[in-house]
Amino acid sequence: MTAAPKSLYRRLESLLEGLPEGALVDDARACEALLERLRGELGTDALALLREDPAGFVLLAESGSGLEEPARGAEGWPAGVTVVPQERRRAATGGEPSAAIRFRSRGRELVLLARASAEVADEDLELQLGAVHSVLTIRLLEERLGGTLAQAAEIQGSLLPRRPPASAAYDVAFRYEPAEEVGGDVVDFIQVDDETLALVIGDASGHGLPAALLVRDVLIGLRMGIERELKPDFVLSKLNRVIHASSLSSSFVSLFYGELESNGSLFFFSAGHEPALLFDGDEVRLLRSRDTVVGPLSDVRFKRQFAHVDRGATLVLYTDGLVEARSSGGELFGLERLTAAARRRLGASSEEIVAGVFEDLEAFRGPGRERDDATLLVVHRRAEPAPRVS
Repeated sequence: MTAAPKSLYRRLESLLEGLPEGALVDDARACEALLERLRGELGTDALALLREDPAGFVLLAESGSGLEEPARGAEGWPAGVTVVPQERRRAATGGEPSAAIRFRSRGRELVLLARASAEVADEDLELQLGAVHSVLTIRLLEERLGGTLAQAAEIQGSLLPRRPPASAAYDVAFRYEPAEEVGGDVVDFIQVDDETLALVIGDASGHGLPAALLVRDVLIGLRMGIERELKPDFVLSKLNRVIHASSLSSSFVSLFYGELESNGSLFFFSAGHEPALLFDGDEVRLLRSRDTVVGPLSDVRFKRQFAHVDRGATLVLYTDGLVEARSSGGELFGLERLTAAARRRLGASSEEIVAGVFEDLEAFRGPGRERDDATLLVVHRRAEPAPRVS
């Protein structure tokens, strides 16, 4: 993912650590502390959490002041995230809410109202509140479904590829290491036609079961769209709308989708994903895009990029669990170390490059360090095509 939404997501996720189970329904003191931290993180003027009771919505907790009659009209806020358009926010008088999140916990409706500056753009406010909605949804889902990880791991294992496809033109290898029983990294290969192989790598926000649900949605959505011979930009836009509308999975996924032809042409989309590394001789090129991550905004168009993988060149794709791994001293592994680790092994097989990079990562990280999902995909274009096996 792009740094802004993903780092925001992680900061928000940390705010929920230590929150007692069920606190969002009946622990006013814990909710007040949460809203105070959340208001500081988002930079909103005021927040109010309302709970549905038999007599209507009542105020459970608030942070900041000036939200006008915070219980008023709570029934009218629809499910999910609602942002009052900037024009209406600028014209509003008093302390009317400018956005709301509506969700359910333990059979009760909850509404989180926010008042934000009228100068904040609609998309920025939607992105912020979408992240909050995602984090809350994940937390509540984990409370409800905490005992199903073994089944989810079996399902995810059936979806992810066990090995890369054989190719006469390319030497392909990858490794996927989830931090838990199930993970939030996406990796896949789709044979578009006899001459074109689609490479997919991505990173879902969150971890565990909710992230695994999003991985499932992405894999199935991409496979169905490409197999129906739909254009990749249309498939990605449709997938974005589906994920944006989902309430049972996390809301963001960074994604690299590239169609690699046997002649070296690479047409790719990079939706907020880490820049790919293209090694060609002594040069290394970063393949990046300004497109946003998939999910937080309802309507997004993704732009196709082009690169050429020459004979002897090597393409390295990865998720941020590699570059954001930390040493015992808190230092990041980083893009420079990843680049150097891959460069030292150029000329070896793709499988040896993958193994070597993970060896360097383990040595850097040391034992007992907290881990994130980590995936590495290496594609080397052979100097001469390998003979086809009949």
